[in-house]
Amino acid sequence: MSTSVRSQFAEALTPLLPATWKILNSEKGVGNHQHPIVRLSQRKIERHPNAPLGARQTTFTVTVTAPSGDLEHWEDELDDEVNTLTWAIETLGSDFSWSSAEKGILPAEEGGNLFYEMTVLISTARPVPTN
Repeated sequence: MSTSVRSQFAEALTPLLPATWKILNSEKGVGNHQHPIVRLSQRKIERHPNAPLGARQTTFTVTVTAPSGDLEHWEDELDDEVNTLTWAIETLGSDFSWSSAEKGILPAEEGGNLFYEMTVLISTARPVPTN
């Protein structure tokens, strides 16, 4: 069992998302898919600005990509479901925060899918050593 921040984030988030969504816990491409895909991409680890030594702030880019197809259908659905994602992150507790979610569309050669990209900050503390 992995103890990485990314794995713990995915584990905490999974039961809060629509059942049809798939979380990718890596940087691999999304390929052709039938349901929204959530990619958790760890981008930065920093010393936490408001905490003592041993506390960290990990920055993730969370990208939700809709399937190809009817853009009008997926636009409405994705707007609603990304709102669900923002609420889900807020229920994870004070160690999790998000700042914004911005919509875009992939170039046609990459599938033309709609997506949202958001920044999520996760605060962590140094693990207590076990002897």
